[in-house]
Amino acid sequence: MWKRTAITTGFALLAAALMAACSSETEKPPAAGGPLTTPGRPAVLEFGAKTCLPCIQMQKVIADLTASHGEQVDFRMIYVDEQRHLFPRFRITLIPTQVFVDAQGREVERHIGPLTREELLAKLRQLNFIQ
Repeated sequence: MWKRTAITTGFALLAAALMAACSSETEKPPAAGGPLTTPGRPAVLEFGAKTCLPCIQMQKVIADLTASHGEQVDFRMIYVDEQRHLFPRFRITLIPTQVFVDAQGREVERHIGPLTREELLAKLRQLNFIQ
């Protein structure tokens, strides 16, 4: 039953994000120093919803990595019900989505779907965000 609810919620969020994207101009992500990132520091922007089960899993992963690697990388949780305007701005159509932003404020990669702590650590190492 919870799978059906999660799928229905996912489709509803996707439809809302697509409608918002079609009804407003799509902007480029902000440069370093914008409100979401710290200048000169890489960031992981985690787009999700508070009621989405995979997003709740990602919230735990992000909290853990913030505690262990927060001095090297900015980790930001961005929820559709709180910051909907950022979803079309970053071209987010499915959740969870992780957007990886380098120290110069440029998007260098993105991933759609949940990641384990180990998978996200490997991605951060691959992008040279951490040692």
